[in-house]
Amino acid sequence: MMLYDRSLEWLTVFSYVTLTLFVIGCILVAGKNKA
Repeated sequence: MMLYDRSLEWLTVFSYVTLTLFVIGCILVAGKNKA
């Protein structure tokens, strides 16, 4: 059970990091298009 919780927590962190990078990428692309 402990191992499952650890992996689930890892997956959540990974998802948040990926989502954050995706949002930052979109903002950078939008900024380039405006300029």
